[in-house]
Amino acid sequence: MSRNILEMRGIGKLYSGVRVLGGVDVTVGEGEIVGLIGENGAGKSTLMKILSGGTQPDEGTIHLDGKQIEITSPIVASHLRIAMVQQELSLIPSLTVQDNIVLGREYRTGLLHRLDFKRNRDYSQEALKTVDLDLPLDIMVGRLSVANQQMLEIARNLVREPRVLILDEPTTALTLVEAEALLGQMEILKSRGTSIIFISHKLEEIMRVSDRMVIMRDGAKVGEVRKNEVTREDLVKMMVGDKEFFSRETSRRTVAKDHAAVLTAKHLSRANRFDDISFELRKGEVLGFFGLKGAGRSELFTAIFGADRIDSGELTLKGQPVRFRSPEEAIRAGLGLVTEDRKFSGIFPNMDIKNNIAMSNMKSVSGRLGTIKKDKLTSISTAYVRKLGVKTTSNE
Repeated sequence: MSRNILEMRGIGKLYSGVRVLGGVDVTVGEGEIVGLIGENGAGKSTLMKILSGGTQPDEGTIHLDGKQIEITSPIVASHLRIAMVQQELSLIPSLTVQDNIVLGREYRTGLLHRLDFKRNRDYSQEALKTVDLDLPLDIMVGRLSVANQQMLEIARNLVREPRVLILDEPTTALTLVEAEALLGQMEILKSRGTSIIFISHKLEEIMRVSDRMVIMRDGAKVGEVRKNEVTREDLVKMMVGDKEFFSRETSRRTVAKDHAAVLTAKHLSRANRFDDISFELRKGEVLGFFGLKGAGRSELFTAIFGADRIDSGELTLKGQPVRFRSPEEAIRAGLGLVTEDRKFSGIFPNMDIKNNIAMSNMKSVSGRLGTIKKDKLTSISTAYVRKLGVKTTSNE
């Protein structure tokens, strides 16, 4: 068993009075891959943001090589050779591949400290080699596919030779071939002594590459197991905390073939977004669309919802032709859209919870003159907070 180079002891964190982490202990050995698993909201990403300097703990200590340390910023973490590839990419779309790789680590030369073009270029090419990525160094990152951006994010961290590498959902946007390449790269890094914390909802990947797995639920560590000690079903039960999870009877929902179609699309197209899409959604039916990021799923429904243009094709709602010119029209017609990127297009982070909840239907809480009825706003938001189990101390 390898010696522990990293220890997180009793880590706790509160946001607006809500405890999101409570006394979490995690250790990582030298050259060890530790899988960190749990449902959304379990506290995994928050714990890793503390380790990478993105946020500060309210309680607990962190030890590296047996010495207590304070990671007050990502810069401090970088100096300690702790790197994190976050779920939300931190690349700058308006800069080139090379600029993103060397950002903050530019090689300079001469008395005027001018950029050393050759050394920066060599360094960037070396970064791309770490993940076998073949990209022009001068192309703007915003023009890359989401998968290539993900690999670039990983590459610019690997080239810095971190001692501890945190990978937060790194394979979400990757093809099977790209994901396989990344998992193989993790094994190579492990053999070189790099310690890795791997967060993923893909339990097959976690179980395949992890030496040890830490399970979190509701901000607490609820279990720790070694490879080959548990089954996938065991892990799921620990994550959800429901021992009857696999034995419960599930209702078998069927959709009658004679049910009328509620929403029908025929040959919908939008230049450079999606092409010739047709489908039919019937009453009471759950219709799934899947594919990698950038495949056009979100773009299709953003256009159907009226937030983007449809170039050609037909759309009917309850048998009537429709073409929504705005999300407001779609909402009035009875459609709702939960966006892919909640942070940038799904909420108003500078507004309180109750106004965010009511935002899509402000008329329901407004008087004749458009003034907000505060009592009704509070009543509606409180009802949805309870219904959906939103963790908050208040609606304010």
